Amino acid sequence: MTDKYLITVKNKSGLSKNFLLFSDLPKLSQNVTDPYVNVWAKSVPVPSPNGHADFDITVEQFAVCGTAPAPLAQGVVVSTGDFTPVTVTSAKPGTKAIMKVDDQGGAAFVPPAGTTDVAHAFGIFVEPYSLSAHRGYSVFRAVTYMGTRN
Repeated sequence: MTDKYLITVKNKSGLSKNFLLFSDLPKLSQNVTDPYVNVWAKSVPVPSPNGHADFDITVEQFAVCGTAPAPLAQGVVVSTGDFTPVTVTSAKPGTKAIMKVDDQGGAAFVPPAGTTDVAHAFGIFVEPYSLSAHRGYSVFRAVTYMGTRN
């Protein structure tokens, strides 16, 4: 699922200024030559006292599964992966993605997805498979990805 957010900054400072949107809290340093490495977006100069900057943000969340890196030959390591969009809601159950390991040991999500038993979460249900038959290469993990679309 895709969530949309609109952040409006009104510049009432008396000076024309740029505004920064950080992906994490900025870390202050005594060394002014260190750049902020966690700036997600920067506005152009915004005039004062009536100017504003609008940050229009689209947030998407995904479940990710795949195989752990395994050496196939000297100097050759291959890993594979799959993803599916998920929903994390505030009051209702979220997405329960269904993951299946095929006969060759590849991990993939299969439709249809269900819903979790709890709110504020998403889940991954792994269909039963034989670890010994797939040599234990298949793994899964869940991540949240935040990104923007233009």
